[in-house]
Order: sequence, then structure tokens, then C-alpha cells
Amino acid sequence: MKLKGQQELDQFTLTRSEKAKELGKTPNAIRMMMRHGKLSGEYRFDGSKYLFRAQNRPRANYDYDHLGLTTPKKKYNRGNHFKADYPNDAFRLHNEHKKEQAILNKIQGKFKSEAHRLEYEKLNNEALKKSLENTQKIEKNSFTPLKDYGGLAVFI
Repeated sequence: MKLKGQQELDQFTLTRSEKAKELGKTPNAIRMMMRHGKLSGEYRFDGSKYLFRAQNRPRANYDYDHLGLTTPKKKYNRGNHFKADYPNDAFRLHNEHKKEQAILNKIQGKFKSEAHRLEYEKLNNEALKKSLENTQKIEKNSFTPLKDYGGLAVFI
């Protein structure tokens, strides 16, 4: 039975936030559903605000029978990378060695040839020497004695 006139307009009584609470969503989610056409025919604009029709039936794409009956997703333990509690030093040393090997393998994979690796190491050593010289220069020049700006003078 199709309602006409004032009876049809009286069906639209909920505000956007009330409709959101009824559907278990946020008001912004309702706004986006309106924008994407998912609530067509469920709301009207009365000149200043949107009014929504109260829900009197389950939505077609929502199954109420199985809410909360699914098993929770299994959480996988991927290992502790920072604060490992090793039972002995052998395990700790073994893992540290594995990390070092992984880093070395990654670096070795970037070189095209043995000559390329040697050239890189030569340049790296030169850069380290220059960096050390620069830091030593800064350390030598960093100390400047305080100047006497004429504070209280004590004469003996």
C-alpha cells in the first residue's frame, strides 16, 4: 500500500545522528551512504536538514542471524625484535650473527662486481678519514675562553 501526501511525509522523523545510531554507524558514514546512493528513498530534505525514515525491517544485505558467532582471527606471533629474553647467551649470539649475515648479504647483493665493491670500500674509507679530520678540527676550535666583560673586580 502506497502512502500519499502527509502520511508519507510523517514517516520521515529521524535526524542523521539518530539514523546513524539506529544503524550502528557514524553520522558521517550515513552522509557517505547518501552520497553513494545507498539510502535512496530513505530520506528527504525539508529545507534545512535531512530527515530519515525509521527502520521497520532488516536491511536486505544485513544478516542478523549470525552476529558474534564467528571465531576471532588468529594472532600470529612473528617474533620479538627488540627486547628478546634469551635463555642463554648462545641463542643471543646466534641471532645476532644471523642479523649481521643478513645485512652483509644485502650489501653484497648491491655490488655489480668485485672491482665495484673494492672501489666502494676505498671511497668509504676516504670519507671516514675526512669525517674524522673534520670532527677533530671542530673539537679543537670549539673551546673559546670566556671574555672578561668588566664584572666585579677584586683588587688585592
